[in-house]
Amino acid sequence: MKKSILFLGLLVSMVLILGCSSGSRETDIELENDKSLDKYLVTENYDYIYEVVNNYDKTIVVSTNLMDKNGNILLSSKDVNIASGKSYQFKYKLDPITNKFGFEVNMGFNCQPVGMDRSSGWYGTLQKYRKHTVTVVKENNFWNGINSWEWFGPEL
Repeated sequence: MKKSILFLGLLVSMVLILGCSSGSRETDIELENDKSLDKYLVTENYDYIYEVVNNYDKTIVVSTNLMDKNGNILLSSKDVNIASGKSYQFKYKLDPITNKFGFEVNMGFNCQPVGMDRSSGWYGTLQKYRKHTVTVVKENNFWNGINSWEWFGPEL
């Protein structure tokens, strides 16, 4: 009887240990498969800003993307609505991004006016201490993006 109880106790312990360790592996897999760029967004101590200024006459829907050198999307942020005449800044701390992906990636965004099927995007290489501003404007009844870059910290 003592051997049965000891064996049963050992079996239950093994199941609990295996169950706990497999749960952590699932969590690691979930984190590895998380395609959200939002986890890299910060409100302070940032060193990269992707700003979108909406000078178009309609609200636009914008999301940022991290892409490999071939243009394949690696991570995307959630959509943000930007009203006409307003702007939005996506602020990132680059170390976690560059530690995982290196500097061989591009940061860009997709933009689509609300109620329109057409969308476009602009992107540029990821460099530390930079601010990329895209101003969405109306030109000849179409919308277009004007890109500008500026340093806001020491150069590398």
